[in-house]
Amino acid sequence: MFKNYIKIAWRSLKRQPFFAFLNTFGLAIGMARGLLISLYIYDEMNFDTMFPDADRIYRINTDIKFGGTESKSAQVSAPMAAAMESDFSQVELTTRFRNLGSMLLRKEQYGSQHKGTKCNLCGCYFL
Repeated sequence: MFKNYIKIAWRSLKRQPFFAFLNTFGLAIGMARGLLISLYIYDEMNFDTMFPDADRIYRINTDIKFGGTESKSAQVSAPMAAAMESDFSQVELTTRFRNLGSMLLRKEQYGSQHKGTKCNLCGCYFL
């Protein structure tokens, strides 16, 4: 029975090569899209799951509109952590994180180098 399917597919390919290519190409594109969507969903569902209370961790973002320009960032002012803890009873702990830029580390005697990012943490509850 499988042999008959192969024969029918081969005859269809010989008779109408363009439509056979179009169907195969469409199937490949659809399968690739499905795989990418499922990988994206998997990544979003497993983000920060290494923490025991991952469902209770939040990050504050800012949307700034100034002078006709709009910018979005994951930075807030420094006193925000203390204000959140004092004003909202639902907030249990806060941690401030500041990215200080990248740096290049070199070991001259070994000839190796490493590019990394320097960060500053206050209230290291995540370590």
